Amino acid sequence: MNIVSQCIVDKTLKKNNAQSVATKILLQMIAKRGNILWVPKTTGKINDTMIMAFDNAKGSFGNSIVCCASVNDTFSSYFSKTSKFNNNEDKFN
Repeated sequence: MNIVSQCIVDKTLKKNNAQSVATKILLQMIAKRGNILWVPKTTGKINDTMIMAFDNAKGSFGNSIVCCASVNDTFSSYFSKTSKFNNNEDKFN
Protein backbone atom coordinates (compact mmCIF):
# COMPACT_ATOMS: atom_id res chain seq x y z
CA MET A 1 0.00 0.00 0.00
CA ASN A 2 1.54 3.31 -1.09
CA ILE A 3 1.24 6.21 1.32
CA VAL A 4 2.24 9.72 0.28
CA SER A 5 4.16 11.40 3.08
CA GLN A 6 6.16 14.54 3.67
CA CYS A 7 8.62 15.24 6.50
CA ILE A 8 8.59 18.71 8.04
CA VAL A 9 10.81 20.16 10.74
CA ASP A 10 9.16 21.74 13.77
CA LYS A 11 10.69 25.15 13.01
CA THR A 12 8.87 25.26 9.66
CA LEU A 13 5.49 24.62 11.27
CA LYS A 14 5.98 27.44 13.78
CA LYS A 15 6.41 30.16 11.13
CA ASN A 16 3.90 33.01 10.96
CA ASN A 17 2.85 32.27 7.36
CA ALA A 18 1.24 28.89 8.11
CA GLN A 19 -1.09 28.98 5.09
CA SER A 20 1.82 29.54 2.69
CA VAL A 21 3.83 26.75 4.33
CA ALA A 22 0.83 24.36 4.16
CA THR A 23 0.31 25.18 0.48
CA LYS A 24 3.94 24.44 -0.37
CA ILE A 25 3.84 21.14 1.55
CA LEU A 26 0.68 20.14 -0.29
CA LEU A 27 2.27 20.97 -3.66
CA GLN A 28 5.28 18.78 -2.77
CA MET A 29 2.96 15.88 -1.93
CA ILE A 30 1.00 16.34 -5.17
CA ALA A 31 4.25 16.31 -7.15
CA LYS A 32 5.34 13.10 -5.40
CA ARG A 33 2.19 11.42 -6.73
CA GLY A 34 3.36 12.23 -10.26
CA ASN A 35 0.95 15.07 -10.99
CA ILE A 36 2.03 18.02 -13.13
CA LEU A 37 2.10 21.24 -11.11
CA TRP A 38 2.96 23.75 -13.83
CA VAL A 39 3.08 23.65 -17.62
CA PRO A 40 5.03 26.37 -19.45
CA LYS A 41 3.11 28.40 -21.99
CA THR A 42 4.74 28.15 -25.37
CA THR A 43 4.35 30.03 -28.60
CA GLY A 44 4.73 28.48 -32.00
CA LYS A 45 4.96 24.82 -32.88
CA ILE A 46 7.22 22.91 -30.49
CA ASN A 47 5.24 19.65 -30.16
CA ASP A 48 8.14 17.73 -31.66
CA THR A 49 10.80 19.27 -29.40
CA MET A 50 12.83 17.43 -26.76
CA ILE A 51 14.95 19.08 -24.09
CA MET A 52 18.11 17.11 -23.29
CA ALA A 53 20.92 17.64 -20.83
CA PHE A 54 24.20 15.80 -20.34
CA ASP A 55 26.68 16.06 -17.49
CA ASN A 56 29.74 14.17 -16.36
CA ALA A 57 31.09 13.65 -12.86
CA LYS A 58 34.51 12.60 -11.66
CA GLY A 59 35.00 11.44 -8.12
CA SER A 60 36.38 8.83 -5.79
CA PHE A 61 33.51 6.55 -6.85
CA GLY A 62 34.68 6.64 -10.47
CA ASN A 63 33.50 8.53 -13.52
CA SER A 64 29.92 8.77 -14.69
CA ILE A 65 27.81 10.50 -17.29
CA VAL A 66 24.19 11.54 -16.79
CA CYS A 67 21.60 12.06 -19.50
CA CYS A 68 18.19 13.62 -18.87
CA ALA A 69 15.53 14.23 -21.54
CA SER A 70 11.93 15.39 -21.67
CA VAL A 71 9.49 12.81 -23.03
CA ASN A 72 6.30 14.80 -23.58
CA ASP A 73 5.23 18.05 -25.25
CA THR A 74 4.68 19.91 -21.94
CA PHE A 75 8.26 19.14 -20.77
CA SER A 76 6.82 17.84 -17.49
CA SER A 77 7.91 14.21 -17.74
CA TYR A 78 11.56 13.16 -17.97
CA PHE A 79 13.76 10.14 -18.56
CA SER A 80 17.19 10.02 -16.96
CA LYS A 81 20.04 7.54 -17.09
CA THR A 82 23.39 7.41 -15.31
CA SER A 83 26.25 5.31 -16.65
CA LYS A 84 29.61 4.69 -14.98
CA PHE A 85 32.71 4.39 -17.12
CA ASN A 86 36.45 3.96 -16.86
CA ASN A 87 38.77 6.38 -18.67
CA ASN A 88 40.88 3.46 -19.87
CA GLU A 89 37.96 1.87 -21.71
CA ASP A 90 35.98 3.11 -24.69
CA LYS A 91 32.90 1.24 -23.55
CA PHE A 92 30.22 2.32 -21.06
CA ASN A 93 29.12 -0.09 -18.30
